[in-house]
Amino acid sequence: MSMAATPFWRSVVAHNGHPDDIGRLLAEFYRRLPHDAHLRADHDLDRLGQECAMVMRRIDRYFDGQGAQAQDL
Repeated sequence: MSMAATPFWRSVVAHNGHPDDIGRLLAEFYRRLPHDAHLRADHDLDRLGQECAMVMRRIDRYFDGQGAQAQDL
């Protein structure tokens, strides 16, 4: 299962609101990790954060487009 689907990751996103500020999101993610976990997986966590932010931006664009289509009706 992808880590992005875990309750831990969802709680980080929910705590930070909209994850456009990936730096703030990753800082909160690192804060919640065990003390030395980020040293072992720094590259993977950065990539995960970037991928999650990209997916959430796509979702926002989709819903923004749906709103524009609804106004056209």
